[in-house]
Amino acid sequence: MSSSSHDTYSPVLVSRYCRNSPLLKIFSSRHKTELWRQLWIWLAEAELELGLPQVTQEAIDELQANKTNIDWQAIAENEKRLKHDVMAHNHAYGKICPKAAGIIHLGATSCYVQDNSDLIVQREALNFTLKRLAICLKRLAEFADRHKNDVTVGRTHYQPASLVTVGKRAVLWAQELLMVLGSAVNKICMDIRLLQMNEELFEPFEKDQIGSSAMPFKRNPMKTERINSLARKLMNAVNEGLQTLATQGFERTLDDSAIRRINIPDSFFTTEAILLTLQNVFEGMQLNEATSMRNVQKELPFLALEKTLMFLTEQGVSRQEAHEKIREVSLKGQEQKCSGEEISFAKMLEDPFFNKVREESLRYIADPLNFTGRCRTQVDRFLKEELHPKIDSYLKESEMVNTKVQLDV
Repeated sequence: MSSSSHDTYSPVLVSRYCRNSPLLKIFSSRHKTELWRQLWIWLAEAELELGLPQVTQEAIDELQANKTNIDWQAIAENEKRLKHDVMAHNHAYGKICPKAAGIIHLGATSCYVQDNSDLIVQREALNFTLKRLAICLKRLAEFADRHKNDVTVGRTHYQPASLVTVGKRAVLWAQELLMVLGSAVNKICMDIRLLQMNEELFEPFEKDQIGSSAMPFKRNPMKTERINSLARKLMNAVNEGLQTLATQGFERTLDDSAIRRINIPDSFFTTEAILLTLQNVFEGMQLNEATSMRNVQKELPFLALEKTLMFLTEQGVSRQEAHEKIREVSLKGQEQKCSGEEISFAKMLEDPFFNKVREESLRYIADPLNFTGRCRTQVDRFLKEELHPKIDSYLKESEMVNTKVQLDV
């Protein structure tokens, strides 16, 4: 009876999150084997050029002709017997290339094929990953530009602070993504989850998607939660690399071998799973303008009092005197807010102390964008001068740029 893929374990990153990724071919055994053979061919060509008498063009031609002719069974049997992967491949290649058997791996160490092929694979994987990242940043840039004028409550210490725009918050996310991947996506997705908790921003929720097995009304943020989970693994991969370097005694030891086989591909597949999901989130992210503006209006009177303080000082009022009066008014307003009362900015300024600045303050609060400073121009400048110059070349090279992500799970 033939074995089914459901009967044996397969890595979750591949079987669940990266089923159709081009990285599967980049990190495949076939690609690695063909790279090793190409490296042996290049080595022989260099040795022929240097004049080594045992290296002939006929032998090189034989190696080239059989580069993709791989006897997997012979390689497996050789490694079982020799306990050395490079020599297992060497013997198998030599068996099908008898004229070249004596010059394969001539003058080289295992590092020659292992390390150089790893670098080539990583370069190919990185080029693909950078294209995927560029697409994510493009989608985020489109969201930022679309919402650069939408005011929202900024938060420091998780508490309401000065107003910003949704677009400005998005370009801050983009700036962080340009600098580092694992920790940046973790922070971005935590922000989105918290905003979804406040019903200000929602990750995409598909037509037949089930939010909870117990509570059908729920709209759980499972995509950003998945990214947070995967980001944890990606961030910890750095420590595995550092620990490996720390134990490399003298000129070299082999205790990097097994961890490299696991850590390097897994890091790329983890990144791919993160970016696939993140692209889907950015493509379907929805701003709840009503809730966002309701929260703005709830905090706006207190933020407007800061501007009123400035207007008072312009009228010659002592800054300390103005600060104390506004502190009293603010504390009373906070008490009213906590008790559920509606806050009226006009009522907060009823005291004759504010007579000279009341009208100007009421005009200013009428447009919340007045409280967002240079947010709009900062979005435009960042996208034009910083983001697009960094990602546009990758976008031109990528055939995926106009394709939306459809997640399998």
